[in-house]
Parts: sequence; C-alpha cells; structure tokens
Amino acid sequence: MEIEALKVCVVHEYFDELGGAELVAISMLKVIKELGHEAMLFSASEVNAIEIKRKYGFSLDDIIVRSNLKTRYLTFSEKVLGLVGLGKAARMRRLLAVNHLILEAMRNGCNVIIETHSNVPTRADISYIHYPATRSVSESTNTVDKVYNTIVKVIAKMVSKRSAFVLANSTWTANKIYEDFSIIPLVLYPPARVEEFLELSNKKKENIIITVSRFSPEKRLEEVIRIAKDLKEFTFYIVGSASEDSKYLRKLRNLKESMEVNNLELKPNLSFDELKELIGRAKYYLHPPLVEHFGIAIVEAMAAGAIPFVLKDGGAWFDIVAPISRELGYSDIHEVIDKVRFLERDHERYSKLKESCVTHSKKFSFDAFKSSFSKTLNHIMRVKFLKSIMQVENS
Repeated sequence: MEIEALKVCVVHEYFDELGGAELVAISMLKVIKELGHEAMLFSASEVNAIEIKRKYGFSLDDIIVRSNLKTRYLTFSEKVLGLVGLGKAARMRRLLAVNHLILEAMRNGCNVIIETHSNVPTRADISYIHYPATRSVSESTNTVDKVYNTIVKVIAKMVSKRSAFVLANSTWTANKIYEDFSIIPLVLYPPARVEEFLELSNKKKENIIITVSRFSPEKRLEEVIRIAKDLKEFTFYIVGSASEDSKYLRKLRNLKESMEVNNLELKPNLSFDELKELIGRAKYYLHPPLVEHFGIAIVEAMAAGAIPFVLKDGGAWFDIVAPISRELGYSDIHEVIDKVRFLERDHERYSKLKESCVTHSKKFSFDAFKSSFSKTLNHIMRVKFLKSIMQVENS
C-alpha cells in the first residue's frame, strides 16, 4: 500500500540547549523529509536554525517552523518558574507547554503528530520518552526538591494521555515507563554519529582514557579524577560543555590541583573536530558512576575504537555495553583500575573487545534509526489512513 505525502509534525517543547533529546527531534524531521512528507516543527521556545545546522549538520530550510508559541498563561508560568531557575524547573515547563503545542499542531492540520520532549505519554500519535517525567534524574533530600518532585509527578499524571504509540530511548527506560504508566513501549535508539567515528577505529591508540560529559554536579566527575590519580600510566581527558562561570568546573580544577593529579586534563567546550581527534587517540572510554538513560557519547567512543567502562545500570549498560561483555561494567568505579591493567596485559582480549565495540556501535547509527523510525511511522500512517489508501487504490 503506497502512502501519499502527508503533513507530519514534531512537537518539541523547548530548544534551550542542544543535547540528545534535540538530536532525536531533528533526526525525526530529517527522516520525515527524506520519506517525502511535509515536515513541521512546533516549539514554545526560539529555534536557532544556525546552531542546529552547526551542531547536527541538518538545515531547517525545508522545515516549516512554528516557534515561540506561548500563551499568556505559559509566559506567566515561565516567569514564576524562573524564580527557582528555568533549568531546575525544566520538567515542569515542558509539562505545562505540551498540550498547548499539540493543539497548535492539530489546528495546523497535521496528519501525524510526534511529541518528543514532555517525557510522558500524550495525545500525540507518537510520544518519544527519554526518561519519565514522573521521576527525578537524581534523588534529593532537600525538602524543596521533594515538594517540587511531588508536584511534577502529579502534573505529569494529569497531562499524560493514552498515546497511540510510545517509543523509548532504551530498554531500561522502557521498563521505567511500564512501571509508571503500565505501557510497554517500543525501543527506538537515538542516532549517534557512528559513521563519522568509524573512520577512526583503525587509528593507532595511545594510553588515553577519555570521558565525555556535561560539566554538572550530578555527573560525579570527581570520581574520574580519583581514578586518574591511581592509574598514572594513562593520560585522562574529561571533555564536555560548560558555562564560562561554571562553579562545578572550578571545583574540579581545585580538586585536581589539591590531589596533585597531573595526568588529567579538563577540556570544556571543545569543537567537534577537537573532540573527534581526542576520541580517535583513546584506548578506553570511562563513564562516570551515574545511571545513564542511553549514552550517545559511549556509542561514538566505541565506534572510534575505544573500549568503554560503565556503571552496571541504566540504558548505557543494558542496551549498549552489556551485550558486548559483562566485564566492561562496574559496580564500584575503582574496579576499572584492575580491568584496564588486565586488558593491557592481555593484548588478544583487548583486540577482540575493541573489534566487538566497533561492530556493536553500528546498531546505533543514523541509518539504523531511520530504518526503525520509518517502519513505525509508515505503520501508524497505514492504520490511521487505511480507508483513504484503499480509496486511492480502488479508484
């Protein structure tokens, strides 16, 4: 059954930062256009097309963009939430905006609506969930945080609807969605830039261990510094985005100096080419001890030929690393010291793991994403518009 070109719309509440969630939304738009459909994007924030082109290599020129779609209520609520910090109130902001944006998409005659940012099942045809909004990213004993998390959970349950289709970024996330909403989603892995890193896999490796992470307290990057102190035969690099006045980055620099860790460098805000160059030289990738819902940086490091070590929890473990070998997981990050030294002695095992990492990374490429997403989208279109398709075929 052939499906004629339809209007397919992506709702992504905020583009305040360009991370993994934004990559998924932009990649969906790219696939929609490549399939020959009309693509629209709806957002309550500004959408910086220049920055999106620079970071993701995708132009929004052929995409109809509806941005800054804020009601007076939404504008007022943002001012109130701004008192506690818009970053901290991100889950609340997205939940307050989602239904308004979906209605806007409906008013614009969208045939299929895909919602990618509220992290709850919605009235959209497809809801893509990175991590349920009903759950906080990290546990807090702070009373204010506890009250906020309780309010968000209540609003999330109020906002959530029965989506026609729910997608999750990992099997681990899918399990959390099932626990909170009694829905079993399909898994659609985010697209990593695998193709760009594969060319580095045969490059000569050096005694380098790299960590790619936003410089933020919940990332627990202090632990990487402590490992570097005990693994002096390697040079460590921590690479990631950071604001110019980052208190956490200053804290890490002070810790590095006080512990006299001379074999570790902090590299904030590198260009993509600089990041690629470093990853291409690294033997190993060390993820800090936090539960990662997916982990695009881990996949890209694997594609470049770096063997990863991650915490035995989260999507990064269950979906990415555990299928390669359980010896690449840790319960205590200090286990990594012995694991690295073992592989340095066993060159045959090192080579086999490296080859497996490169091969497994291809499962998370853009082509794999496009194939899986296209099948889901075409299935939804056939079910929704079966009568129209049959009328065209019988005419």
